[in-house]
Amino acid sequence: MNAMESTVTGDMLAEFAARGVTVEITTVIGRLLKHVGSVKLEAVPRFVVADNFKKGNVVGGREIGWVGDNFHEHFDEVVENVPAQVVHIWELITNSLDGPIINIFGDPDSPRTETFLGHTFQLMELGEKGFGLLNGYANFGYKLSQKDGKLWVPYWCVRDGEFRVGAASSSGPREWHDGARVAGG
Repeated sequence: MNAMESTVTGDMLAEFAARGVTVEITTVIGRLLKHVGSVKLEAVPRFVVADNFKKGNVVGGREIGWVGDNFHEHFDEVVENVPAQVVHIWELITNSLDGPIINIFGDPDSPRTETFLGHTFQLMELGEKGFGLLNGYANFGYKLSQKDGKLWVPYWCVRDGEFRVGAASSSGPREWHDGARVAGG
């Protein structure tokens, strides 16, 4: 099957269906992000970040082997009443800094891609069922830091069979590699 870039209208889909043609539609935004799936995540009455994102904890059958200092510094929080939410998972089509990704999802001070850490934890538990990558590539999202009020990038990956969890500044020079996954939007 060959992929092509096109605008497909409802009339076109109806004509294809009448002819028995199956059409697979992939959502691509800004030639940067490709939608890979959506996950309905549960409400969390109370989420203590330090109790859950801790070295040695087992999440989805894997141990957390490392948690970075930036993560602890910027996300040492207790969150009450995390609502149930559908989170969209996107794959980077090409390498990118944070700026272009954030711009796709909205205002850098309040992006629609901001994800609760309680939901990030659920995505880690789900692994591939939550469209997460377990092959060393990064899974990330964006979250405002309670410490400095700036947008940070909590991320997780699996290396040597263990979770690694960290946080990077969204204004830093870090480039995310094509194939990485971002939650939100």
